[in-house]
Amino acid sequence: MTIEELKKSYQEAKELSSQLNFIEKLLESNDKDIIEYHYSLLKYKETDFFYLLRAKFVKRGNIGSIFLLEKLQKEKNIALKAEALFILGLLRENLNFKEIKILKFNASQFILKKENYVTQYYGIIVLGWIGQEKEVKILENELSNNLDVILRSYASSALRQIWFNHENLKEKILRIYFNSLKNEDNSIVNSTSISCIQDLLQKKFGINEVNGKISGNVEKAKIKVLNILEKDFTK
Repeated sequence: MTIEELKKSYQEAKELSSQLNFIEKLLESNDKDIIEYHYSLLKYKETDFFYLLRAKFVKRGNIGSIFLLEKLQKEKNIALKAEALFILGLLRENLNFKEIKILKFNASQFILKKENYVTQYYGIIVLGWIGQEKEVKILENELSNNLDVILRSYASSALRQIWFNHENLKEKILRIYFNSLKNEDNSIVNSTSISCIQDLLQKKFGINEVNGKISGNVEKAKIKVLNILEKDFTK
């Protein structure tokens, strides 16, 4: 299918069935001009169609990874660059050590430059997926100092994700949660951190997390958690 035919099909894809049909046609080819067109559609984030287009880019596998790595290093449009970073995070198992290093650098830059909420969010999430001990420090800073409550909460979750992949960092991450709880006043951030601590310690303190939604008495849970952690971290 030619680019012009795909463009026409895209314009006509108003319902889910036609959108899925369009994506099926789009994925029939990994020619560079087709991949470039697929990538260009990711700038239309305000459409519901966007999430399908982004999710299906993963289907391009290693060829898609190579394409996006090049974009990550050359793309001038910050919104598109952010999408490239996010998709590469999803494709992380396809990447070698050098490519992961490039991904870590760009994710860290998105966090440190603080250009907008989305780039910070993507940077935090991706570092959670691919981060190791060095990246723990960056996420600790976001948990402690980011001015946005939701981003602090995401930093807390990202630290848990690093622990999932690197259980040897458990004590370091627990100490970060302990210090955060002592100083953090926001219930959203605290409830997220307590939920993460429950996973690390395999204990329940009264916080429930189901499909990303957290509930429970945060203040009571916070007291319980601090009492437990103080025994280890205030000796």
